[in-house]
Amino acid sequence: MGTQLFRLFGFLSLAFFINACAVDESQLATSYSELKKDKKEKKDKKPKKDKKDKVRDSFEQLPVGTDAPESMAFMASGSGYAFVTDETAAHGDHSLAFGITEDSPDPDRMGLRLCLDEPSAEYIRASFSVRFENFINWNGIGISSESGWLYWWWARENGTLFDDVTFHTLLPGVWHDIIVEIDRVSGMASIFVDGYAHSAPIDGPWYYIDHSVPMQCVFVFAGIRENVQKAFLDDVMVTDKRI
Repeated sequence: MGTQLFRLFGFLSLAFFINACAVDESQLATSYSELKKDKKEKKDKKPKKDKKDKVRDSFEQLPVGTDAPESMAFMASGSGYAFVTDETAAHGDHSLAFGITEDSPDPDRMGLRLCLDEPSAEYIRASFSVRFENFINWNGIGISSESGWLYWWWARENGTLFDDVTFHTLLPGVWHDIIVEIDRVSGMASIFVDGYAHSAPIDGPWYYIDHSVPMQCVFVFAGIRENVQKAFLDDVMVTDKRI
């Protein structure tokens, strides 16, 4: 008899415990729904980032004759100019014509650049099409910070490209597809001209550069100083993401 009462008491205690801990399914669903809603509201309150890790421009949406945006001018002075044209284009109908109109001893110069919203400390890659009508004095391409150039490749009067060695030749009046890539992790700077590849260590030709300065822009120079020069730029893209 005592054993039976003990078993009965244990069964009733267990039943009471289960009943006390039971959660109504509708209450559970409501609690879960409220939890999700609370998480969503917290997520929506977080500030949205406006940073773009890729900037691109083909100039197709700008009317012919429109001056290049002021933000694109790079160390421009004197008779330097830059405007949208339909005279020629690498793709589509429009490109940017830029250059120097006067042959004078004054330091006329004209460069263009396209910049990321925020600089990159380790990696930057840019692609574009460029056409130089002539090579007279300091045509060049490269990567810059917000305020000045960092890595560059210049073209001589015969169109030969060089850093500390000559590696390729650009032709006048011809569109060339260019890719430049600076990778400070691997310590290499690379340039691709119509598929031809050339690389050099960043502490080689640019040993004197402070490699901690953030990279932000790709730039193209039509010329510096006293010579009349003309060039075209099209399909510019710059990114800090590895492709």
